[in-house]
Amino acid sequence: MLMMEAGRPCIAWAAGHAAQGCWLVNRAEVQTLLDTAGAAGEACKTALRLGAELTVFEARAPAFEMLYTWGWRYELLRENGVGTVGYEVGLEQLAEYGSRPVRLGRVRLKAPVCSFILFFAADEPCLVACVGHGDLNGLGAADANGGTADTEAREGHNSPGQGF
Repeated sequence: MLMMEAGRPCIAWAAGHAAQGCWLVNRAEVQTLLDTAGAAGEACKTALRLGAELTVFEARAPAFEMLYTWGWRYELLRENGVGTVGYEVGLEQLAEYGSRPVRLGRVRLKAPVCSFILFFAADEPCLVACVGHGDLNGLGAADANGGTADTEAREGHNSPGQGF
């Protein structure tokens, strides 16, 4: 069931826990939520349609802590020529979310090898940000020769004001 809360699209997720401390999530609802996540969301939805593993972890941390961790990882990915999508906008969105807690989700595809990190509000199933990295060619992200697709964010196609 798709709901709206504080201007952010939300999903209703199962309250049960998997054996490894993960939240059980309906893949179709996550795909619907990713409709608002720009290029990163489109590439992530493609990965899910190709059978990617989806995990949402129970642990939570303040968004600003994720901002530092994922900002550092983004710099390393860029230095090593790894393709990225959604990082610039995603990091801005984490900064805006501030000290409120987030819960991480991961979408991991084995072929092509890529991962997407979904940042959900910890106390309600709302998507705060989505970032992706790896071999993004063919997943809907304009990522040629290991470069980045994050130029789309700079051109205003995936701005925080678009309900993501």
